Amino acid sequence: MNRHGPDQAISFARLVGTHPETISAWTLTRETDYLLRVYCADLSALNILIQQILLPHRAVARVQSRIVMDQFKVDAALPT
Repeated sequence: MNRHGPDQAISFARLVGTHPETISAWTLTRETDYLLRVYCADLSALNILIQQILLPHRAVARVQSRIVMDQFKVDAALPT
Protein backbone atom coordinates (compact mmCIF):
# COMPACT_ATOMS: atom_id res chain seq x y z
CA MET A 1 0.00 0.00 0.00
CA ASN A 2 1.22 3.50 -0.66
CA ARG A 3 -0.97 4.89 2.10
CA HIS A 4 -1.90 3.34 5.42
CA GLY A 5 -4.82 4.21 7.59
CA PRO A 6 -8.22 2.98 8.64
CA ASP A 7 -10.02 4.56 5.68
CA GLN A 8 -7.68 2.95 3.14
CA ALA A 9 -7.88 -0.44 4.87
CA ILE A 10 -11.68 -0.38 4.96
CA SER A 11 -11.91 0.77 1.36
CA PHE A 12 -9.47 -1.90 0.16
CA ALA A 13 -11.25 -4.64 2.14
CA ARG A 14 -14.55 -3.53 0.62
CA LEU A 15 -13.05 -3.64 -2.89
CA VAL A 16 -11.62 -7.12 -2.34
CA GLY A 17 -14.90 -8.34 -0.83
CA THR A 18 -16.90 -7.34 -3.88
CA HIS A 19 -14.92 -9.51 -6.31
CA PRO A 20 -15.65 -13.25 -6.22
CA GLU A 21 -12.25 -14.02 -7.76
CA THR A 22 -10.75 -13.33 -4.33
CA ILE A 23 -11.42 -16.49 -2.37
CA SER A 24 -9.46 -15.48 0.75
CA ALA A 25 -7.45 -12.54 2.01
CA TRP A 26 -5.03 -11.86 4.84
CA THR A 27 -3.23 -8.87 6.31
CA LEU A 28 0.49 -9.45 6.78
CA THR A 29 3.47 -7.98 8.56
CA ARG A 30 6.66 -6.49 7.07
CA GLU A 31 6.87 -5.24 3.47
CA THR A 32 3.79 -7.00 2.14
CA ASP A 33 0.54 -5.60 3.50
CA TYR A 34 -1.98 -8.06 2.08
CA LEU A 35 -2.05 -11.55 0.61
CA LEU A 36 -4.97 -12.31 -1.67
CA ARG A 37 -5.76 -15.82 -2.82
CA VAL A 38 -7.53 -15.44 -6.13
CA TYR A 39 -8.97 -17.86 -8.62
CA CYS A 40 -9.21 -16.61 -12.19
CA ALA A 41 -10.36 -18.53 -15.24
CA ASP A 42 -7.21 -17.66 -17.19
CA LEU A 43 -4.29 -15.22 -17.38
CA SER A 44 -6.43 -12.66 -19.17
CA ALA A 45 -8.87 -12.62 -16.25
CA LEU A 46 -5.98 -12.30 -13.80
CA ASN A 47 -4.60 -9.38 -15.80
CA ILE A 48 -7.98 -7.65 -15.71
CA LEU A 49 -8.23 -8.16 -11.95
CA ILE A 50 -4.78 -6.67 -11.39
CA GLN A 51 -4.79 -3.88 -13.99
CA GLN A 52 -8.40 -2.72 -13.89
CA ILE A 53 -9.50 -3.47 -10.32
CA LEU A 54 -6.60 -3.65 -7.84
CA LEU A 55 -4.03 -1.19 -9.20
CA PRO A 56 -6.50 1.68 -9.74
CA HIS A 57 -7.38 1.67 -6.02
CA ARG A 58 -6.01 4.89 -4.51
CA ALA A 59 -4.03 3.12 -1.77
CA VAL A 60 -2.45 0.36 -3.88
CA ALA A 61 1.20 1.02 -4.70
CA ARG A 62 2.04 -2.25 -6.47
CA VAL A 63 0.90 -5.81 -6.96
CA GLN A 64 3.14 -8.86 -7.01
CA SER A 65 1.62 -12.07 -8.27
CA ARG A 66 2.58 -15.70 -8.00
CA ILE A 67 0.94 -18.43 -10.06
CA VAL A 68 0.42 -21.83 -8.48
CA MET A 69 1.66 -24.53 -10.82
CA ASP A 70 0.48 -27.53 -8.77
CA GLN A 71 -1.02 -28.27 -5.37
CA PHE A 72 0.55 -31.49 -4.19
CA LYS A 73 -1.10 -31.39 -0.75
CA VAL A 74 -4.67 -30.21 -0.41
CA ASP A 75 -5.67 -27.81 2.32
CA ALA A 76 -6.14 -29.73 5.53
CA ALA A 77 -8.19 -28.95 8.61
CA LEU A 78 -6.34 -27.19 11.38
CA PRO A 79 -4.94 -29.55 14.02
CA THR A 80 -6.83 -29.66 17.29
